[in-house]
Amino acid sequence: MQTLKPGDIFIDLDAHMGFVSVLAGVVVSEAGRVVAFEPIKENHSHLTCHIKENNLSWVTPVYAQLAGAY
Repeated sequence: MQTLKPGDIFIDLDAHMGFVSVLAGVVVSEAGRVVAFEPIKENHSHLTCHIKENNLSWVTPVYAQLAGAY
């Protein structure tokens, strides 16, 4: 989080329930963007809830697996 600043773009691969995605969203602020990828349905649901609970409309949860196998 020390390298991020308002206006940055952050991509979270395997975001799990969104702890890092939410923190990054707070740091980059509305001027920035966070895209959080999570391939497990239950985790993606929690991720989406945590983003909504924190009013982080600039954080986008994506239900997708980018590489590897689950």
